[in-house]
This record gives sequence, structure tokens and C-alpha cells, in this order.
Amino acid sequence: MRFRTARAHEGDRLAELQREASLAAFGHIFPRDRYPYPDAENRQTWTHTLETDGTEVLVADDDGWIVGVAVVEGPVVRSLFVAPTRWGNGIGRALLDEAIASIQADGYSHATLHVLTANERARTFYERLGWEPTGKTMLSSFPPQPELMEYRLNVRNRYPDSLMRRGARHPFIGSSVAARYSKARPDVHEAALELVAERFGTVEMAIDIGCGTGLSLKALTSVARTTIGTDASEDMIRHVDRSIGAALVVAEAEALPYPDSSFDLATVASAIHWFEPRALDEIHRVLYPAGRLFVYDVWFPAEMAGEPTFGDWLHDASTSRYPSVPKNSLPDMEAIGLVREWEQELRRTVLMRSEELVDYLMTHSERIAAVQRGQETETEQQAFLLEGVEPFFADQRERVLTFGIRAAMYRAN
Repeated sequence: MRFRTARAHEGDRLAELQREASLAAFGHIFPRDRYPYPDAENRQTWTHTLETDGTEVLVADDDGWIVGVAVVEGPVVRSLFVAPTRWGNGIGRALLDEAIASIQADGYSHATLHVLTANERARTFYERLGWEPTGKTMLSSFPPQPELMEYRLNVRNRYPDSLMRRGARHPFIGSSVAARYSKARPDVHEAALELVAERFGTVEMAIDIGCGTGLSLKALTSVARTTIGTDASEDMIRHVDRSIGAALVVAEAEALPYPDSSFDLATVASAIHWFEPRALDEIHRVLYPAGRLFVYDVWFPAEMAGEPTFGDWLHDASTSRYPSVPKNSLPDMEAIGLVREWEQELRRTVLMRSEELVDYLMTHSERIAAVQRGQETETEQQAFLLEGVEPFFADQRERVLTFGIRAAMYRAN
């Protein structure tokens, strides 16, 4: 998945995409038997939009197929559509982030958009992201002329200058990214959860927030009688092994769909740096008083047994080609009501073949982002990395790689 500017010849695909999304989202507002979809007018509008100076058309491109589009004109997000088959995968939010970053980069302090009042799904989506109704309304130009609500967002508060364009937004979007993540990430999470088991034994209710494809969730089931995994990406959730017996929910960390004081334990594995600060308030809310938040990060120190130059190669091959993706800093946890009790570091080793190592490296955010911004294709990236790692496997089919785990436990006050 990559995000780019639409091309002049893509009007037909954009019209088709808008039709798919509109019929799925607005069927209760524009019944098809009474209000046929305006195909001809829609195509003319897209042709005009792509030719208009000052209008930015941003698309989500999944391996050459457009699955989402956002149109920006000045400080206004004119439209946002995602293919219905890709709803719930974070594409809409990622496109909206791109649109707002563009608005901010042009010097505006606020962004506006209009939503059909009867489109409750869209209104909930925007409101969760901080958009607020202005109280202004207007009528749609399409029969039966339903009401539209105006929403406004302070982009300086929502997107500080340090996060302008390509800010602290995770790039783990798209089916191919999720599939590789599921296949290539090392399963070392049990070592982290053993630290929890040693100190607390088994808990009743636990939630893994940002569970991805389920490696951390699987480990959590060993210390909890009931477990729930949440992730903002439906693509990621789709790859979780259902046999582990955990409930799965598509939800953002900033808007967990649970009552106050629901869980004894919450875990976040290699994801907290993608959360907005308010996500920690939300986690604190769903924890019981004196409940625990276990935060840990599985990281790669680039250590290969018997090959001391591997780390130097990876550093040299990555520094300029794959710059780091901005991440959020951990907020003041004590101010939120989360007091650190202890922290610990672990090391674990994993056997990998050259192609497995390349697949793993391609799950890193900076390499996924390189594909998304059009720097290279996944195939080109795979070939580049494979050419670099193969000399380290010249005399051995598998190599021992070291992975680190940084863990910290917090108590909710």
C-alpha cells in the first residue's frame, strides 16, 4: 500500500470507486429504486477535478489498484472514499491524515468537511478523530437533497508541526503488509509474558491492544482466563490464528469499545509509539483500579552469530535508503495515573534462512514506508535486501539472529 497523487488518466477508476463506496454507505439515504446513481455526472466531476489547479487528489494504491481517495481544496476535505471491501483496514484514516497534513503544510490552522447528517458511520469516524460539528448545515445538491453537517478540526492541535506530513502514523496498512507480517515476525513474545506470569500468575480479564496478527495475543492467553485482542487494521486481525481462543475486535487504541474498569491486565507489544497520547488515558480508563499495563517492544539489534560485520552492512544499507519513520514519544505516564513498577530487558535467538530474514526486514516500518511513498516496489526492495544478506549465508543455510525485548510494567492508580 502506498499513498500518492492521482494521475490524469485515473478518472474512470475514481468514479467507479466513488460509486462502490456511495452505494454501500448511502443506500438508506438515496434509495436506488427512487434515485438512480448519477454515473455520467460523477465521471464528468472526476475529469474536472483532476484537471483543476489547486485541487489535490490523494489515492491509496494497493499494488497498482486504487482502493481509496481523498480530495483536498484549500482547507477543505471535499471527499473521502474507500472501497467497501477495504473498510476497517485503516485506509480512510491514513488518507485523512495525508489530507490534513497537506492542509497544514499549506499554512492553514483549521480544516473543514461536510458529512451527510444521516451517515452515522462517517460522523462517528470523524468525531473519534477529533472533528467537531460547527452547527452549520446545508442541503445536498442531489435529490432528495438530504442535510449535510459541517465539521471543523484544529490541525495545529491535532497535528503539531513536528508531525507534519508523514508524521507519527503507522504504515502497517494493506493485505500484503499484513500477510508478510504474519509470516515473518519472530515468535518470541512468550518470553515477555513469562515475566508477567512469574509475578502475577493468572489474571481473569486481559486485553492486547494493537495485537497485529496475533503473536502477542497468543502469548497473552497463557496468563489470562479471558483474552481480547484489538487492532485498528482488519487486515491484521484477519491473520490471527482463531484457534488460540481469544476474542477479536477491530478498534483503535484511542477509542476502546469497553466500559470503565473492564480488565485486570492490558498489554501493548511494539505498538505504543504509534498511539496518540490520549490512547493511554483510554487504556487507564478500561483498567481496574490497581490493574496493570504491560508494555514491551521486540527489537532487532542486527546481531548475527559468527558474522560480526552483519550489523555494519545493515546500518550502511539502511541509513540513507530507509530513513526512520517518526514515532510518538511516551507521554507522562504518572500524570495519566500509570506508575511504573519495574522494567527488564531480555535477549532471545532465532534461526533464520536468508529469505526469512529479508521477509522480516521488510516488515519494518521504514521499509514499508519506502514502498508506500513510491520509492521502490516490494519486489525491488526484496531483491535489494536479498542481494545484501546472501553473502552472510554463503556457507550456512541458516543463521542465528538475536532479538531484544524491552519490557515495563505499570500499575493503574
